[in-house]
Amino acid sequence: MSSKELWRTLSRSRQAVPTPGQLSDPEPELTDPNGKLRFIEGMRGVAALYVALGHLCTMVDPARMVGVQDGSPEAMKRFVACFAYGHLAVAIFIVISGFSLQLSLFSAGDGTMKDLGRFYRRRIRRILPTYYACLAASVAVALVITPQLLKRYGAPFAIYLPVNWTTLLTHLFLVHNWSVGWMYKINGVLWSIAIEVQLYVIFPLLVKGLNRVGRTVTFGLCVAIALLVLNTVSSAPKLYPWYLPLFVAGMIGAHLAYRPHLRVGLVPNFALAVAAILIFFGARSCAQGTDLPLQDGLFGIAASCAMYAFTARPTHWIARGFSLRPITFVGAFSYSLYLMHHPIEQVMFWLKPISLRGPGAVVYQFVIALPAVILGAWLFSLVFEKPFLPKSSRRVQTPVAMDGALSQPSNEGGETPHSGDSPAPGLTLGELV
Repeated sequence: MSSKELWRTLSRSRQAVPTPGQLSDPEPELTDPNGKLRFIEGMRGVAALYVALGHLCTMVDPARMVGVQDGSPEAMKRFVACFAYGHLAVAIFIVISGFSLQLSLFSAGDGTMKDLGRFYRRRIRRILPTYYACLAASVAVALVITPQLLKRYGAPFAIYLPVNWTTLLTHLFLVHNWSVGWMYKINGVLWSIAIEVQLYVIFPLLVKGLNRVGRTVTFGLCVAIALLVLNTVSSAPKLYPWYLPLFVAGMIGAHLAYRPHLRVGLVPNFALAVAAILIFFGARSCAQGTDLPLQDGLFGIAASCAMYAFTARPTHWIARGFSLRPITFVGAFSYSLYLMHHPIEQVMFWLKPISLRGPGAVVYQFVIALPAVILGAWLFSLVFEKPFLPKSSRRVQTPVAMDGALSQPSNEGGETPHSGDSPAPGLTLGELV
C-alpha cells in the first residue's frame, strides 16, 4: 500500500469511528474562544515579561552597562544577573513567530500559501500600526527623557541617541537593523521587529521550500546562509543572521506536528526530552559565556521542540502551566509589552529619586516600575494593538485528538501525501497570526 493510500485509509477510518477526543470537548483552559492554543499565547507572555524584567534590572544601576562596579550587595547582583539573558527570549519570540505562522497555514489543510496578498495585508495590519504608534512615543521619550538620563547617569543612555533624520527614516522603513549605528537608537528593542518583518517578507519562499525540497534541505540552506554571513560580514554578530534558521526551526516544529514522519508518527515525549537536553546545554553555554548564536540556537530549537510536543499533547502539565489565565492575559498584549516596555521604563527610571540605590532601587523597579510598565503597555494595546487584531479567526484542526490520533503523516522523503480528505478531528485553534 502506498503512503497516499495509507493516508486515505486512516482518514476514512477516523471519520467512521469517533475517537475519545471527539467524544469529549477540549478542556476550556487549553484553547481560547477563537480556538487558539493558549500555551502559545502564554509562551509569548513569559518571553515578553522576561525581556521587560531584564531591562528593568539593567536600570537598577546603569553604570554596570559600561563595566563600572556599583558596590551593590552580592546577593542583589546574583538576583539581577538572573535576568541578564533577554536575548534568549527574543530568539524564542522569533521561533514562536515561525511556528505560529506555519501553523496558521494548516487552516487550508495542507500548510501551503494560498493567498499571498491576504497574508501580507494581514501582516501589515497586525504589525505596522502598533509599531508606528510605539515609534512615535519612543521618539518623544528619546527627545525629552533620554537626554536627561544621559546627563544624570552618563554613557549607558547614549546608545539610544541621537534622534535625527537618518535614525528616524531607517526606523520608519524598518531597516535600522542593517547597521550597528542605527539599530539601538530611539528604542533599544525595535531592531528585532525589523528582523521579524524582513522574515515575513521571505516567509512564502520558506513555505515553498518546506513543501518542495523538504524540511531538512530548507533548514540546512538557512543554516548555511547564516554561517556564511557570520563569517564574511564584520558586523554580522549584531545583525543576528541566525534568526533565519531559528525562524525556520519554528516553522518545522509546526510542520512536524501536522505532517509527522509516516513511520515515526508523533513523538511528543521524545521532543520534550530533546528540549530538556538542549536547555541543559544552553544554560551551560550561558554560564560559560559562549557566543550568542550558540546560546540562542540551543534555546530556540528547544522552544520549537516544546511547542511541537504541546501541540501534539496540549494536556501536558507544562502546556497547562503556560495556559494559565494570568500568563495568557500578559501574552494577549505581549507585542505591546515588548514594544513599549523600554520607553516606559526610561520614564519610570527618570522619576526614581537619584539617591535611591542598591536594594532600594531593586524594590522600586519591581514594586513600582514593573506594574507601571505592565499597566502602560496594556493600556497602549487597547488603543493601538487590539483594534488591529483580526475580528474573527478561522477554526482549523489540530494534528491530534486527545488520544493522539495522527493527521497528515509524511513519507520518508518528508513530503506529505495530499488528498481531498479533511484533517483528523481534534482540538481546534484559531489562525495564529
